[in-house]
Amino acid sequence: MNKPDAITSLVHNTFNRAVRESIVGVILMGVFSYKMQTIVPGTPQFYGTLLIIASLGFILGVLWSYVIGYHTWRTHPESDTTFWREAFLTQARLLRSVPLWYLAPVLTGVMITALPSRTSSYSGFLVMLVVCGLIFAGLTWLNRYAAQKIEEQAQSFA
Repeated sequence: MNKPDAITSLVHNTFNRAVRESIVGVILMGVFSYKMQTIVPGTPQFYGTLLIIASLGFILGVLWSYVIGYHTWRTHPESDTTFWREAFLTQARLLRSVPLWYLAPVLTGVMITALPSRTSSYSGFLVMLVVCGLIFAGLTWLNRYAAQKIEEQAQSFA
């Protein structure tokens, strides 16, 4: 991929990712907020759901703070190789750190929500633990793979 196409792709992809995930995040925040009405305060489900809602807000803030806007695209020509190389590497670092800022907070909330109560068994919790572990591993791998591809593109600006 040549430099102009790589830059165009990076700008479009960061913006489109933020929009897509914002739509999903706002919907999920609404769903979990609605669910809060039926949860007894002080229970693990209450605090887990609260953590999920707060985590989604945090995630959206991080996503939008790393968007490369169209204005940036216009103010930095493709000949500004130092800027674009750093922009690519920053996006790659963001993807590599997804387990810390994206997955861990939300999945911690899910795990707290799934904690067994006195009337439920541990089998549901263990199933949720395995499912969260698989999601964590799969999404971590996908984001690291995408980061590697972005780092390869950044090398074209060296």
